[in-house]
Amino acid sequence: MIPVLALANSGVAVPGLGGAAFLEPLALGAAAGLLVGKPVGIFAFSSLAVRLGVAPMPRGGTRAALAGVSVVAGIGFTVAIPIAALAFPGSASGVAGFVWLVRPPPADGTA
Repeated sequence: MIPVLALANSGVAVPGLGGAAFLEPLALGAAAGLLVGKPVGIFAFSSLAVRLGVAPMPRGGTRAALAGVSVVAGIGFTVAIPIAALAFPGSASGVAGFVWLVRPPPADGTA
C-alpha cells in the first residue's frame, strides 16, 4: 500500500497503466526491494553493528523487536516523498538539501 501512496503522490504521470503492469519484472523488483530488501538490509546491518559493538542493543531489546523495527523503518523514505512534496512545493526541498550538504563545516567542529 505504501508504494502505491508514494507513486500517487510523486507527481509521475502513468497514462494507460493497467493491472498487468504490476506483474512486470520492474514492478515486481521494486515491490520486492521495498517490502523485503529494505527490512532485511536494516535488520542485517543493525544486527551486525550490535554484534561488532558499534551500537548497543537498547535495554530490553530483542532480535524479534529489531526485526519489527526494521519492517517499520523500511517505510520511512517512501512516506517522505509525499511529505516533502507538501512541505516544499516545487524544487525547494532539493535545493535546501543540497545547500545543507555542501556547506562548509564550522570552524569549531560543531554541526
